[in-house]
Amino acid sequence: MYGALLGVAFFVFGAIVGSFLNVLILRRGVFTLGGRSMCLSCSSPLKWYDLVPIGSFILLRGRCRKCAAKISYQYPIVEILSGLTFLMLYLRSLAPLAFAISLVFWHSLLCIAAYDFRHTIIPDEFVFAAIAAGFFSLFVTSTDALVLPSILQILTGFGLAFFFFAFWFLSEGRLMGLGDSKLALAIGWFLAPGTALTALFVSFWAGAFAGVALMAFSRLHRLSGTGNGHTLKSEIPMAPFLVFGAALVYFGSISLFS
Repeated sequence: MYGALLGVAFFVFGAIVGSFLNVLILRRGVFTLGGRSMCLSCSSPLKWYDLVPIGSFILLRGRCRKCAAKISYQYPIVEILSGLTFLMLYLRSLAPLAFAISLVFWHSLLCIAAYDFRHTIIPDEFVFAAIAAGFFSLFVTSTDALVLPSILQILTGFGLAFFFFAFWFLSEGRLMGLGDSKLALAIGWFLAPGTALTALFVSFWAGAFAGVALMAFSRLHRLSGTGNGHTLKSEIPMAPFLVFGAALVYFGSISLFS
């Protein structure tokens, strides 16, 4: 019973942190004290009961109390995912330092995925935080024991980063962004070598599936005359799929390459 209550507490606190992350995502990592939250449509100041993570979005049915403008689904999604991150890391029984490093890493990736999904760009503020967390994770085990990383662990990060850098360089930025290379470096360092390669494999397949599905859905819209739709030349952000692949293999303990 105590463990279940503690798990709920971790989720709730994580959702609150997720609300703060939404602010960082909107301000690209720049946090300034002071000022009140307001509706992005009508600029009306928000009451405290309009800012309750997840709950306010549900009670307001996804609309501003004043102007009835739609509220982005980003807000509850980020809050829920942040809560689940806290909960799942708690269930892994990590020691304090390893827990803190993991929190910084996964919440940086959450910010990266949300921002790249909206703007197809990865801000350096978030990716450098992920790289730093990935680097420190090389020297700390789940029990907070200090270790020296193997050459393979170090090269895994550089190898994944070079793979995406090559895509970016050879395509002159058309197929991949340079930010994806930086993100791959962080993932390669944080995950074990076999797990990192599995994450890369999963992310590419997930991205390919999503791209084909999106083009098929868009084609139906074009045929019905309701929109132009996406084509092979449309820009699809890669970071959300990299984050999805990394989270799936890490929290699911999946590795196709031992």
